[in-house]
Amino acid sequence: MKDMEYKLARQVLNLANQIVKNRNNHLKELNITAEQADSLIFFGANNDRSISDLKEYLHISHQTARGIVKRLEEKHLLNLRVCETDSRYKTIYLTDKGRQILKCLENNGTHTGYQLLKGMSQEEQKQFSKLIVCALKNIQ
Repeated sequence: MKDMEYKLARQVLNLANQIVKNRNNHLKELNITAEQADSLIFFGANNDRSISDLKEYLHISHQTARGIVKRLEEKHLLNLRVCETDSRYKTIYLTDKGRQILKCLENNGTHTGYQLLKGMSQEEQKQFSKLIVCALKNIQ
């Protein structure tokens, strides 16, 4: 049984790595990574959020979230604004260029998901989704 658990965990890890690799390949023309795309989507849907909010959303360290924001700011996709009531707090918002990239992501964002699910019936897709949710709950 332990051998099966190990093999399954490795398969899930391989799947996750392949998903990120595929996403990064499709995002090359936009000059962003999968994590940067997820960050743009987050900030596009959530106005006046902070690096700490991104950290919680992506389940990453604060330092990693700061690095993502810094790179997106260097690419002129995000701007930081100092909060008027607390100068230690900075809110993040998309620039015009960031909104353009977000539109591209929205128009072309299903490629990896399509590839992942092709060949599965609707019922298999639903079951796959339920199993992923269950597995995530089990390890969190």
